[in-house]
Amino acid sequence: MMEHNLLYFYKNSLLRDLCSEYNKEWKACKEDREKLMQLALQQQSIPYMATSMYEGWGMSVDFLKREFADYINGKHTFNNVDGVDGYTYSMWVDNHDYITLKEDVSHFVQCDSRISVQETKCPTIYISNKSNVHLELDVRLALQLLGIIRQELRLCRRIPCPEETLYDPSDTEFQRKQ
Repeated sequence: MMEHNLLYFYKNSLLRDLCSEYNKEWKACKEDREKLMQLALQQQSIPYMATSMYEGWGMSVDFLKREFADYINGKHTFNNVDGVDGYTYSMWVDNHDYITLKEDVSHFVQCDSRISVQETKCPTIYISNKSNVHLELDVRLALQLLGIIRQELRLCRRIPCPEETLYDPSDTEFQRKQ
């Protein structure tokens, strides 16, 4: 499989009408890996990046692992990426470890991990690109799962989105109500 780099992602983004605000942000940080990671971890950016990777016009997992190794898989926690004081952010790429999640916002890309969420947290978790994550939660915990590439979820186990009503053919109660 061809490795897709930053230039490939940027040019494809322009072809898909990248808005002028993000184009300006991209140009301001394109030479600084840490600033690019902060841009990628903004909650408006995560679904865009995940979709680009899933559809094949974004960066490849191998490129991310090599070029951003200092910033992923628990090596770096970012602060206030969205301008929210006290919020922390992380990205996990092709990770296969047990993770005790401490950040408020995390993006898991092609991970096969077991994730323990602290009882005192209400994190926002983005799961994308063939990830198979197992969440260990306290029953009193509130959790948001967002930015999931829905096309991918339709291929296997689905997590219901608020605007969707799911039909389960094995649900006899549902069938009787119809």
